Amino acid sequence: MLFYIAVLLCLCILVVHGDSATYYICSAGDSNLLGAYTKSTDDTKVDGSYVFSNANEMSIFRNKGFWYIGDLG
Repeated sequence: MLFYIAVLLCLCILVVHGDSATYYICSAGDSNLLGAYTKSTDDTKVDGSYVFSNANEMSIFRNKGFWYIGDLG
């Protein structure tokens, strides 16, 4: 349950501050989700929003109006 709250909080922050270059996840049930998420270097937008990725190849992105966090690799 705590994992879902952490993800929801991160997504809410992205909606409010969508133009920032870096976001951090400090607590999650999966250690691959932890760390700094930086905006894609080519400024590509998917569904009108930037894609943010961390060093573990995990990404936060929006598709068809829904936010996702997961492995795009």
